[in-house]
Amino acid sequence: MAGNNQEAKVTFKAFNKDFNKALVEMRQESTRLKAEMKLEQEQLKANGTEAEKLQSRIKYLESAHQVAARRVAETAAQVERAKTVFGENSEEVRRLESQLINARTEEQRFTNALRTTNEQLADATDETKKAAAALQSDFSQAISEIDRESARFRAELQLQEQQLRENGSETDRLRARINYLDSAHQNATRKVNETNNALQRARSIYGQNANEVRVLERQLLEARTAEQRFANDLREANAELLEQANVARRAGQAVSETGEKLKDVGANMSATVTPAVIGVGIAAGDVAAEVDGATANIKNSLGVTREEAEKLTDSAREIYNRGFGESLEEVEDALIRTKQNLKGLKDEDLSEKTIQAQVLGKTFESDVNEVTRAGNNIMKGFGDSADKAFDLMAYGAQNGLNFSNEMFDNLSEYAPLWAKMGYSSEEYFNTLISGSEAGVYNLDYINDVMKEFQIRVKDGSKSTDTAMGQLSKGTQQVWKDFLAGKGTVKDVNDAVLGELKGMDDQVAANNIGVGLYGKLMKLCRSKIAELSGKAKGLIPRLIRTED
Repeated sequence: MAGNNQEAKVTFKAFNKDFNKALVEMRQESTRLKAEMKLEQEQLKANGTEAEKLQSRIKYLESAHQVAARRVAETAAQVERAKTVFGENSEEVRRLESQLINARTEEQRFTNALRTTNEQLADATDETKKAAAALQSDFSQAISEIDRESARFRAELQLQEQQLRENGSETDRLRARINYLDSAHQNATRKVNETNNALQRARSIYGQNANEVRVLERQLLEARTAEQRFANDLREANAELLEQANVARRAGQAVSETGEKLKDVGANMSATVTPAVIGVGIAAGDVAAEVDGATANIKNSLGVTREEAEKLTDSAREIYNRGFGESLEEVEDALIRTKQNLKGLKDEDLSEKTIQAQVLGKTFESDVNEVTRAGNNIMKGFGDSADKAFDLMAYGAQNGLNFSNEMFDNLSEYAPLWAKMGYSSEEYFNTLISGSEAGVYNLDYINDVMKEFQIRVKDGSKSTDTAMGQLSKGTQQVWKDFLAGKGTVKDVNDAVLGELKGMDDQVAANNIGVGLYGKLMKLCRSKIAELSGKAKGLIPRLIRTED
C-alpha cells in the first residue's frame, strides 16, 4: 500500500511539472510588478500629485490582476486534466481545487482593489479640478489687484511730475520718483510672493513637470526680474539724492563762514559792495530753503499742519545731529515712514522708534519701510505695544530669523494670520526661531504650512474629513468645537500634532499630516510639533532694540 502511495505522489508530481513551472513564473512576474510599483511610488513622493500616485497604483493593479486571472485559468485547466487522469473524486483533484479557490480569491482581491483605487482617482480628479479652479481664481484676482496698484502709482507719479514741472526743484522731482519707486518695488515684491505661492500650489495640484507649473515658473522669473529692476532704480535714485544732500551741506558750511565775516563789515559797506552781499544772501536763502523743503515734504506726506510739520522737522534734525542717518533727507524719510506705518504711535515715541527702525534696517540689510511695516502688523495682529514689537523683531533677528533676508517681509505678511489662529506673538517668534535652528530652508516653509492648515481645517473638503476621521474622537471633538466657533486653529493644531507625534505608525501619521497641512508638512511637522503647547515663555527675556 505504501508503495502505491509513493508511486501516486511521483505520478502527480510529474503530472504537475509544467503547471508548477508556470505558477513559479507568474509569482516572479507578480514580484517584479510590485517592486516596480514601489519604486515609482517612491519617485512620486517628492513631487507627484495624488492623482499621479493613484494612476501608478492602478497600472500595477491592472497588471497584477491580469497575472492573477492567468493563474486562475491555468489552475482551472489543470483541475480538468486531473479529473481525466486521476478521477473526479481523487485526492489530487481536491488539492488542485483548493489551489483554484486561492487563485480566485487573489483575483477577486485585485478586482476589489482596482475598483476602490479607481473611485479614489475619480475623487482626486474632482478635488484637483476644484483646487485648480480655486488657484486660478485666487492668483488672477491677486495679480489683477497688484497690476491696478502699479497703474495707480504710475499715474500719481505722472501727475506729480506735471505739478513740479514749473516750480519744483530737482530734489522735489527726485523725491517724487523715489516715492514712486519705493511703492512700485513693494508692489513688485508682492507679485513675486503671490506668484511663488501660486507656483507651490500648482506643483501640488498638477505635478512638478506640468505645463501649468512651467508657465508659473516663467512668470516668477519675470516677476523677480521686475522686482530687481525697481530695487536697482531705487538704489540709484537714493544715491543721487544723497549726493544732492552732501552738496547742499557743503554749501551751507561755506555760507555760514561767509556770514561770520560779513558781521565785521557793517556800516562800512559801500553801495558798490551791496549787490555782492545780496548775492551771498540769496545763497544763504537756498540753505534755509533746505529746511523749509523738509518741513513742506513732511507736511505734504503726513497731511499735518505747518506747525506740526516744523516740530517733526526739528525731531528729524535732532536724530541726524545724534549721528543717525547719512543725511537729513534720509532721516526725514525714515521719520515719515515710521509715522505712516506705525499706526497710533505717540509723538513722544516717534524719534525713538525712528532710530530703532534705522538701526534694525542698517544692521540686517533692510529698510525702514520694511521694518516699520512688520512692526505695525505685529502690533495690529497681536495687540502688542510698539516697544514689544520692536523687542521681538530685534530678538528674532539676533537669533537667526533673517538668515534668508526675508524676516521683515514675512512678519508683515503672516503675523496677523498667526494672531487670528490663536497664537501669541512670543509663540509665533519661538516657532520661527525653532524652524530656523532646525535648518528649514526659509521662513515661508513654516508660515505656509500653517497657512495651508488653517485653510484646510475649515474648507469642508472630503480629504480633510478623511484625514480627521483617522484621528481620535478627542481630536475630532476639538475640531468640531472649532468649527462651531468654540476654539481656535491653534487648539486644533495642538491636538492634531500631539496625536500625530505619539502615533506608533509614523508613516500613517505622515500621510494624515500631508492631508491636513500639505506637502511642506514633511519638512516642518516635527519642528512645529516640538513647540505645540510649549512655546509660551520660551523667550527668557526680550532684548531692547537700543541695547
